[in-house]
Amino acid sequence: ASPCEAELQELMEQIDIMVSNKKLDWERKMRALETRLDLRDQELANAQTCLDQKGQE
Repeated sequence: ASPCEAELQELMEQIDIMVSNKKLDWERKMRALETRLDLRDQELANAQTCLDQKGQE
């Protein structure tokens, strides 16, 4: 392989690594956001239950 091909190969490998690191990063952020959304949903459901109970009093 020519020096140029070897450099290209190395560059492609570095890009692959960068892309997979970004992907892991995004997946972590997505999971964190989903967790926060679940908590908010739970808070809303609790508030709704509270309001419903107050309405029945």
